[in-house]
Amino acid sequence: SFQLITAPITEVSGFAKNGFWAAQTAWKNDTIEDEGFVVVRFASGQWLTLVQTNIDSNPKRGMIEVTGTKGTYLWEYGTWEQIVHHGDGSSTITKGRNPSDEYQHYYRNIADHLVLGTPLIITPEWSRRPIHVIDLAVQSAIAGKSLPATYA
Repeated sequence: SFQLITAPITEVSGFAKNGFWAAQTAWKNDTIEDEGFVVVRFASGQWLTLVQTNIDSNPKRGMIEVTGTKGTYLWEYGTWEQIVHHGDGSSTITKGRNPSDEYQHYYRNIADHLVLGTPLIITPEWSRRPIHVIDLAVQSAIAGKSLPATYA
């Protein structure tokens, strides 16, 4: 989702909740986080929010939701839904099935890169921005304040 908005990132605010699963399992503090929330601000005035939760009793529909002024796109593992809002107050909903995942091609590419020198499809340069946002989100949650982006 960080690649959907190409404007420079200005700041990241992260929030995290831990403790629920630590109290429920034998792993205590070595378990997964309960919930994380991130706001990423862009120089263009746009922002995106990311929510990851393992405790929500009534989660929102869709694994990924892209919402703009004219509609919403919801993505699930097997399906997608596009909702387009029209000027007269009506909406059009289009639904479809996603193609089968092809994650094996990603791992094949990594293996081929390591063994044969094949160029990577997902390069370190491409990965830098999302990894930077995740790192800033964790640091922000710990510090309790928004942090400026170093790598826009």
